[in-house]
Amino acid sequence: MAHPQQERVGLVVRGGPSGARTSGAATRLARHHLSAAAALYEEDRPDSALADQLRVRAAGTAVDHTLPVWLGNALAVAATAGRDGTPPAEDLADLLLLLHPRGASTPYRSRFEQAARALIEAGPTGAERSAVRAAAALALAQYAAGAHGEAASTLGEVPAGSWDRDAVLRGPVNRLAGRLALARGALEEAEGLLGRALDAYRTDGDRAGVAAASLDLAAALTRLGRTGEVLRAVLEAFGGYPDSVPHPLMRGGLLALEEALATAGRYGELLSAQEALRAQYATEGGDRRAEGLLLTRTARTLIRLGRLGEAREAARTALGHLAGAADLEGDREEARRLLAEAGGGDAGTHGARTIVALDTGGDHIAAGRALSLALAMSRGEGAIGPADHRMVVEEAHCLAVLPSGAPVGELVTGLARWLPDELEAAGASPAARLAVHTGTVEERGGRIDASGLNVRLAVAMTRSAEFRSLSENYPFHSTVCLSPEAFALLGGDGAGGGRRDGGPGGDRARRRDGGAERDEAGRTGGAGPVAGFRVHEVSEGGRAVCFVLTPRLDLSAYDAELLMAARLFADADPDGRLMAAALRKSIDSVLDPERTGRYDPNDLDEREKSLISALLEQELRASFPGLPGFRLRLFLSGHDWAFPQIWDSGICLLVRADEEHARWSVGLLRTRPGMTVAPVNRDAPSPLTTEAREAVLWLHRSAPLRENLLLRLPERDRVAILAPASGADRTAELFRRVRERPVPEAALRAVTRRRDNARTVREAAAVLREEGVLVVGGNRRGRELAGALRLPVPDADAYVSVRLTRRRPHHAAPSIVAGGVAWVAAGPDDPLEPLPGDLPNPRRPR
Repeated sequence: MAHPQQERVGLVVRGGPSGARTSGAATRLARHHLSAAAALYEEDRPDSALADQLRVRAAGTAVDHTLPVWLGNALAVAATAGRDGTPPAEDLADLLLLLHPRGASTPYRSRFEQAARALIEAGPTGAERSAVRAAAALALAQYAAGAHGEAASTLGEVPAGSWDRDAVLRGPVNRLAGRLALARGALEEAEGLLGRALDAYRTDGDRAGVAAASLDLAAALTRLGRTGEVLRAVLEAFGGYPDSVPHPLMRGGLLALEEALATAGRYGELLSAQEALRAQYATEGGDRRAEGLLLTRTARTLIRLGRLGEAREAARTALGHLAGAADLEGDREEARRLLAEAGGGDAGTHGARTIVALDTGGDHIAAGRALSLALAMSRGEGAIGPADHRMVVEEAHCLAVLPSGAPVGELVTGLARWLPDELEAAGASPAARLAVHTGTVEERGGRIDASGLNVRLAVAMTRSAEFRSLSENYPFHSTVCLSPEAFALLGGDGAGGGRRDGGPGGDRARRRDGGAERDEAGRTGGAGPVAGFRVHEVSEGGRAVCFVLTPRLDLSAYDAELLMAARLFADADPDGRLMAAALRKSIDSVLDPERTGRYDPNDLDEREKSLISALLEQELRASFPGLPGFRLRLFLSGHDWAFPQIWDSGICLLVRADEEHARWSVGLLRTRPGMTVAPVNRDAPSPLTTEAREAVLWLHRSAPLRENLLLRLPERDRVAILAPASGADRTAELFRRVRERPVPEAALRAVTRRRDNARTVREAAAVLREEGVLVVGGNRRGRELAGALRLPVPDADAYVSVRLTRRRPHHAAPSIVAGGVAWVAAGPDDPLEPLPGDLPNPRRPR
């Protein structure tokens, strides 16, 4: 079947008898019918500008437009096109354009098509516009009647580009072609055609056309996955009606929003749209089936949000609205299914709760806080229900226990989106290792019993060898281990223990990557596993033990030039030390501590922060020759990656320095327009969209950065260190309070206010020897002493201090010998003892 963007077959233009004459009476009759048709069209399409574009004035109310006789006569006149004494062909074509909504109805459909075909075939040479308009009117009527295939075939007969040359047709026919493209799944073509239709309607000042094309464009954008742009399209549809939006338009706009929000999984906002849509149905009245279907969809949303009581009520009300007609049985069955789901499912899972375990991998307090914040963010977007979660934080892991009914798919999606950022902001590794299980959880004295079977199982899942093996391949992304019980709640096929590939089961644990066939989004048919993840089944003895979800990375976001830049960085600096040193040097250079005493980047103004970025770019270009062109974007606080504006397409090097946690991250991103969230005002920084953040190619993420020592000290220690008047006294106080921890030159410069600190350090060390405090430098002897005492070994430009005491029977730590006595690192209860003179003074390497 031909469609509008394919090469079209030209219209057959066969004139009737050459020079067919038009009588004055026929012209007057055509004008009468045109005027009446314009009034009829305005009843069908209020606010349309079509009649004005055709320069037809609508008749007054004296004409009874509902009389079948009048419509039949008008179509009979149009069917005489090409004969002597008939009205002008253009008038008849315009008549059909105005009558096409009625031409879609059963009483007039065949007569309308007969008239249109007569006009197409009778169009005289040089007057092809009438034939094109007649074909357009016929295609519009066929589409309105639901005959989409016939409409596409008719439109395929129109010469390519002919409707774009006719200002009257540019809007409606591009819209029709766009809707046909959307129906056959040609989404990008549909977007282009609907965009042209919208431009034409805007030019014509046709607010009804603008509204209709905007809602069609919203549907195309939803199916393209660009749900963030749908609200803008709906608002433009409403924008032409500042006082009162017509009911059909309001309903269409809310339906478009509902579809977009459902596609995006934004369930909190989706519920608000559905509530507004139900209020609209109540205002309009009459369509109980549409309201029943809406209530069914609302019940599904409420289940996603964990609001099971409200979901049951919505499903019951939906059944009442859908009662009666036999053709609604399928709709009633869906409402009954949702009612059962909201009622708690089968007896075996009644009362089960969702358990999330996170392997902390370090700071369990920070990890627990990050998990709680990520759950709160997920709840704010409707991914999980409003009920509070319960937290259990232990040294090696933390747990969140959610109430029954928490949607596992939305929970995993929300955590995968928010948890890496929250972990990075807390100074932890962003590669979250999560396990999710569902089962009963016992409480003792109002507290979660962490020794219960299901809780222990969730924790054990985070430590399983198969999970760790797969997770190691994703150092910057979240991975999730699901129990068969949790996986079953995703709607995954085969969950719960059956063979996934039909092969024989062995006695050893096996992994089958991919599992069932899935689409590009990582979903199976129906609900399917979580979008954006690949499923790996771990089985033993032919039964599923767990399911590991790993991110389905979008490799198309990484072009050859970007990958070449990543390879260059990786080859020259695999562990990131060069880049980290360049970052530390650039920050310290602008802080200029020996001259200003500053140690906090937040004390810098915007010009100085920009200077850090310029210095860093200069350092990187010197350290990595051969890099392709890139722009550097440096972030010294927060983790929102906000941009003043997105540059044109190019490689951007994103660098984040987290001084608070002594961490840094760097990644590459191919920037393109539209990669940032629309700003509140023109000059406001705007964060990257979720899609853009997922397109970052990380080189290092949350890697260690040489710490900004003074900034990370407790406030009371910092005040005490900076209080003395002399540099030597301030330095002595620094080494008293900061022991067994490297003190870099940059921190010393902020304390001594001098670039060369060697003499000041020696003066301070001489004072501290009387208190038993030894200061060693980065020279060979100092590094040997630090290693012997199991202290951090200082770099060439750093020092380490430690309080020593004579070794006594209760000491078990390593010791050094000085003055003929063994000395060990002192504990808080050991006495102060001066150091012997043969211990060296601190020195830097020559």
